[in-house]
Amino acid sequence: MTDPLEFDAGPLKGAELDKAQFRWWAPADAKNLSGVLVLIPGRNGDGRAMANDPQWQALATSLNLGSVACFFYGDKEFFKY
Repeated sequence: MTDPLEFDAGPLKGAELDKAQFRWWAPADAKNLSGVLVLIPGRNGDGRAMANDPQWQALATSLNLGSVACFFYGDKEFFKY
């Protein structure tokens, strides 16, 4: 298994996000992945640790997937009613 890689997209003003951060993981021996498992716990939830979770890694490996776990944070309400 490989160590997860981190990516910080910075603030995304159009989505009212102060942070958009990601952690990528793929099996060490993966050559041609079939897809990506996207792990998002919801707005203001930091799901990046999910990329390190052995159960998510086992699922991704069994399906020949990589995974990206997300952290979206914004203290402003996004939806305008």
